[in-house]
This record gives sequence, structure tokens and C-alpha cells, in this order.
Amino acid sequence: MPWKGSAAMPFTLSSVHLYAPKMSGVYALFADNAWFYVGESDNISAALMNHLRGKKTWEAELDPKYFAFELLSGSARGARKDKLQTAYSPAYSWRETAWIRNQQSAAIEPHI
Repeated sequence: MPWKGSAAMPFTLSSVHLYAPKMSGVYALFADNAWFYVGESDNISAALMNHLRGKKTWEAELDPKYFAFELLSGSARGARKDKLQTAYSPAYSWRETAWIRNQQSAAIEPHI
């Protein structure tokens, strides 16, 4: 499944501030050869800033280097997130109130 969104950008406060849109869509956090997380939000910029400012345990442990996003809204956003999670098997997912390490996370090059 090809990525249809932005190019990979450094996962830093300045880069998120400059390049992440305050719009609805899906986003991915990854390193050179591993997908860590695929999320969705009404405000991609705010969601990424929350990840950076909060530095959850999984982020500190895995240290994602890049982010990328696709602009989508409504049901298309949720469907795309589900497809990306199935295709790339990110290492973590969010369930209710906790980060869950996925059982079969794959080291798949993001191709972004």
C-alpha cells in the first residue's frame, strides 16, 4: 500500500510547527526502518505536538525520527488509518487510556 501523503519530516518541535497542518488527517511516526504509530486527528499539528511534549514511554524507548501525514476527513480518515495499520503493522497502538505494544510489529521501511 503506497503512502499518499507528505514526505518524511524530522519529528522535532520546530519541524512540526512549520510543516504539520492544523487540519484533519492521519499521521505516522517512524524511524529509518520501523513504523511506531499511525494516528488520526482533527488537528494533525496539535496531535504531533502532544506526542512531542508528552514523550510517552514508548516514544522515549523507540525514539521516532520522522513524521508524515495525509489530509483526510470524516470516515475516510478512519478507514485510511485502519488500512495503514494493517499494511505497516506499527509497533504501538492507542487503546482507551494506554499505549499497547503490538504483538507482530514489523520492521518495514516506510517508503515515504
